[in-house]
Amino acid sequence: MLDLPLWIDADVRGHRDRWSQSQDATLVDRFAVSITNLGPAPREVWIEEALRPARRHTVRHARPGAAVVVEALLRMKLTVDGHAVERAGFEIAYEM
Repeated sequence: MLDLPLWIDADVRGHRDRWSQSQDATLVDRFAVSITNLGPAPREVWIEEALRPARRHTVRHARPGAAVVVEALLRMKLTVDGHAVERAGFEIAYEM
């Protein structure tokens, strides 16, 4: 579990949970992210997660929208309304 203020905007806060599980020759990381916007205006937030080294990365169960892998970095964009919380989750399978 990790709580952090987001450096670009004092009104935006983030919370991230991560679970790992091994399945045969595959390692799976699950993430749950909550972004809170304390300000009145909507904010666009990019979630970026560094991926473990692996032969192949497969993103499964991304919500609320698609997540994109660029080299060893997962990216997901969210828009958080004013005085609201937006939640996202994704699962990454690593083929070793």
